[in-house]
Amino acid sequence: MIDYQASASTSPASDLLFMFFNCTEHETRFKNFVTWIDYYYSELDKSLSYFDLKAEDIYPRKQLDADIKRYAKISFAIIILFTNILMRDAGEAAKLLEALQNGGIKEAMETMSGKKMNKETSERARNRIVGLIDSYIEFGLL
Repeated sequence: MIDYQASASTSPASDLLFMFFNCTEHETRFKNFVTWIDYYYSELDKSLSYFDLKAEDIYPRKQLDADIKRYAKISFAIIILFTNILMRDAGEAAKLLEALQNGGIKEAMETMSGKKMNKETSERARNRIVGLIDSYIEFGLL
């Protein structure tokens, strides 16, 4: 659930935001977001208890909530970028992968910017972004 490489230099809230908002749809987030955060925190507390530690002493819940708000805007930007990649159809994704393998990130970016998205991809991306905006507004993150 957490990317431990990134968490060494950033807050676990970054990983939570990325996973919840990049890997789920608005309706699912709307129903479960608070429960997921509560579950994460209870599991953190449970794991720390094996070492006679308490989550409230190590990473207070208020800090987690503050970090979620703190990292929400940068996570929003990253998720928008990923949406441009992840919502592509198989043909577009294959061309993007080929560009990445042959020329690196610069060529991949040129491939994405030089060609208009097909209609289905555009609609998927639009729906994803609208859902992301709706979720961010719903949870007070914008």
